[in-house]
Amino acid sequence: MIFQVSLAILSALLALIRLSYGGKAYASRQKIVIRRVGKIRNRLLWPLGSLAATASIAYMISPALMRWSEVSLTVGLRWIGVFLGAITVLLFLSIHQALGDNWAMLGVITDRQTLITTGPYHWVRHPMYMTLYVWTAAYFFISANWFIGASWLGLAVVATSMVPEEEQALIEKFGEAYRSYMQRAGRFLPSLKRKSTSTMRSI
Repeated sequence: MIFQVSLAILSALLALIRLSYGGKAYASRQKIVIRRVGKIRNRLLWPLGSLAATASIAYMISPALMRWSEVSLTVGLRWIGVFLGAITVLLFLSIHQALGDNWAMLGVITDRQTLITTGPYHWVRHPMYMTLYVWTAAYFFISANWFIGASWLGLAVVATSMVPEEEQALIEKFGEAYRSYMQRAGRFLPSLKRKSTSTMRSI
């Protein structure tokens, strides 16, 4: 029961963050979509997200509904899932705070977006995509269910597959500013290049 409740709380917090910041972003000013990247893959996001959410909700209502795909995990691993869930919430919140009015759906470039390099974006160019994998691990470990884990992983893989095309669109929009940003911030994880350069200079 504790893991069932934990997953419900995690899901509620993530939904609250998205609805709160997403609503403010669209209510604050009119945005015009100037480009959608990964159009075919983008069409997979909604059905994959719906599948993952439905399976997760079924587990939260009654784990017996998803017993056909449960796996045996130790209690320790499931508590690791709860810990990863807390990290997911913190990352999700900090990403939305940094984005502010710039938030848009995955793969969407709008006319009024500005280049954000603060908060998590100071270290990573695509923290939202990276967070999807932490999210996936959290849901899998908490639910101890391979289907829930696989459906969230499918969503994460499809989403991140659009990154190269999205970055090309951002280069076209922001030009040299984005190229410079690419040199100092990692794509999904903090870049070690900048740290290594600083270390060599100090030596």
